[in-house]
Amino acid sequence: MASTPPQGSFAQPSVVLLLQDDTLELYDWVLTRDGFNTHATTDPTEALRAAVDADVIVTALKIRGSFDGIELVRRIRADDRTRNRMVVMLSASVTPACRQQAIDAGCDLFLAKPCLPDELVEVLRQLFVQSKTRRLKSISLRARTAALKDRAQRLLHNAAHRHRR
Repeated sequence: MASTPPQGSFAQPSVVLLLQDDTLELYDWVLTRDGFNTHATTDPTEALRAAVDADVIVTALKIRGSFDGIELVRRIRADDRTRNRMVVMLSASVTPACRQQAIDAGCDLFLAKPCLPDELVEVLRQLFVQSKTRRLKSISLRARTAALKDRAQRLLHNAAHRHRR
């Protein structure tokens, strides 16, 4: 039984970036079935490029490729275009050290495998709303910062003009 697409007040399906090895097709199929737009890959380099367009990123900790899930998260957090994306680490590596590595890298949530696909759907729905809110706050903060800089420049210009008189 398919559930309602993740919409809320934004009225568009969220984009989920999936970086997984063994469970990629299963999670991709379930998320698509439930109304998410997905970008599924097993390549961390491709995932990093696609992160710009994602609302939520779901990555494995251990992944084949030029870097692992931890490094992917670090790079996402270091990039101004992606630093505010919600990131979920979905991994069978569940030792306290692995969890701490994921949190230290900047993950918002760590889910242990096996994770039922419907459980992932529910978690992503909640994170989707948080992600959109986080992005809107970021945009709002940039706009306020630009307005304050503009105002400061005008005040400095006016002060310099008055000082010349």
